[in-house]
Amino acid sequence: MSTDKLFEVTDLAFSYVLGKQKVEAIRGLDLSIDAHTFATISGPSGSGKSTLLNILGLIEPVQQGNVLFLGEEISRLTEREKNKIRRNRIGFIFQQFHLIPVLTAQENVEYFLSRQGCSRVEARSRAQEALEAVGLSDCRAHKPSQLSGGEKQRVAIARAIAKNPDVIIADEPTASLDSKTGKEILEILANLTKSKKSSVLLTTHDPMVQDYADSNVHLVDGRIS
Repeated sequence: MSTDKLFEVTDLAFSYVLGKQKVEAIRGLDLSIDAHTFATISGPSGSGKSTLLNILGLIEPVQQGNVLFLGEEISRLTEREKNKIRRNRIGFIFQQFHLIPVLTAQENVEYFLSRQGCSRVEARSRAQEALEAVGLSDCRAHKPSQLSGGEKQRVAIARAIAKNPDVIIADEPTASLDSKTGKEILEILANLTKSKKSSVLLTTHDPMVQDYADSNVHLVDGRIS
């Protein structure tokens, strides 16, 4: 199994139907992303960024072509195997945070670890370590309503890194943040790749985000430009 390549993509194509029109979101795409790197996918709205991210995150199926995730061919996996990879090996960060309002910051992180099968003691330990890594030790008892947007995003990152995933995947994670907070979030993610604890793959419109990346893929109309 190849472990030096995070993703290897060959002749990937993906389309969907919008009303009566067929939309080709990805067209004959070839791509290689190294493991333990900070990679970005950029391009204008409608270029296929989110679609590509969803395919690499095992959310959308491989309709045409071939995608390897750390040497495993995604299209050969069963839904149960894909669910296991999503649950244990991929950390997702969303623009809208997706925190549970009635839980504290620490409980939000612990909740998803418990779904991985972690014991209560291990989940608590990993949650505390992850919150410390993102600078939120003092806020671990706060609920989302008591946190700023940047702090909520830090909790979302802590939730992702606590899984000890092979890759963290995020769709425009700094889009709703001010530039100072965005830079702080990017520093946290960049440090994960430097320590080789995880790979990071983001979509972005922001040139500042690309400055942190080891590599960038620019899409236009579903193709690399």
